[in-house]
Amino acid sequence: MTRLKHIGLLLAVLSGATLHAEALKKVLILDVINIDKNPNYDYLVSSITDAFTAKLKENFAYSETSKETWQKAAAAGDLPFEDESYTRTFALSLGLKMRQDIAISGGFRVAVVNRQQVIKTTVFLIDVKNKRIIDTIEKSMPLTGDLFGKVDELAIALTEAAKKVLPGKDYFVKHEADFEVGHPTLRLTTETYFLPIFGARTFDEASSFISPSRMPLLFGGGLRAQAQLWRKFEWYVQGMFYTSFSALKSEQSGTRIPQTLLGGGVTGGVGYVVPLSKRLSFTPWLGGGFLLGQTTLQFSNYERQPVDSTGARVSSQSALFYGPTVNTGLTFGIIVTEDVFLNIGAVSMAFFNGQGVSASLGATVSGAWRF
Repeated sequence: MTRLKHIGLLLAVLSGATLHAEALKKVLILDVINIDKNPNYDYLVSSITDAFTAKLKENFAYSETSKETWQKAAAAGDLPFEDESYTRTFALSLGLKMRQDIAISGGFRVAVVNRQQVIKTTVFLIDVKNKRIIDTIEKSMPLTGDLFGKVDELAIALTEAAKKVLPGKDYFVKHEADFEVGHPTLRLTTETYFLPIFGARTFDEASSFISPSRMPLLFGGGLRAQAQLWRKFEWYVQGMFYTSFSALKSEQSGTRIPQTLLGGGVTGGVGYVVPLSKRLSFTPWLGGGFLLGQTTLQFSNYERQPVDSTGARVSSQSALFYGPTVNTGLTFGIIVTEDVFLNIGAVSMAFFNGQGVSASLGATVSGAWRF
């Protein structure tokens, strides 16, 4: 039992602390709204919002969603941010729509407390993913005296609450490699193999096997799931559908044989992200999988068509290809927007079957969005 406990503890450490990077949280900061729309206090909207935003940036590491981005998302979702963004419901709804981790919203209005006019401010700190209020910060700020000093106190109170959910700047600097650069993505990907590196390049009529090196052009399209594994390492799993309509050359006669190919493959592996700038990176990757398919060969242009065991002429023949693969590549990544990515690069595939090993070189293009 003791040994099992030790093994369980080791697995927990590996899976929770070592193999999975901690995501840098996305934070949605909405303007603190002038609820009464009193023009005399419009200046406080930016003053209060800027004060606590500055404090958060000073103390914590997070990914802030820009004002322009969330306003566009709110307008697209018919969320009237000019009127209701101070509410918890609005912030949570928009946060869920934009796949945020934390949302901050609030508002102020003029009130009379103890016969004195004050600015009564309420700010909500919301855990979007878990749909709960982390903290509610309320402060009454007298219109006379040190109003901006009170605004700063409000920002400090929000900072204290944010310690529950955001990593401190000092901690982030010391452990930056342990934080994700990106979030999981689902990619629409294409591959084109056009250059055989080694392996048989002609079709052997006596064999029922075929290899990708014999295909002058092999086109593929599919889905690729990709996410951070550990530090700057990423894992990927990919499913591809392949097709080819190029003619094969017969080894025996030299005749070009029209063919139609359909196939599929599944691969998985790891890559290492090398950042070039905030929006650019390149990633070498290595993986393996299995390839399976069939091509139908047409012998109509043969002077002497093949015959089967009964002596009857054969107008077409199906050839199989199947076996494990080793897949490698190098992609150049571009972050187009916060949630849209483009990757282009080179890709190669080594294929193993009963006739030996073949390898082809090609190009890959993929587009991705966060999910």
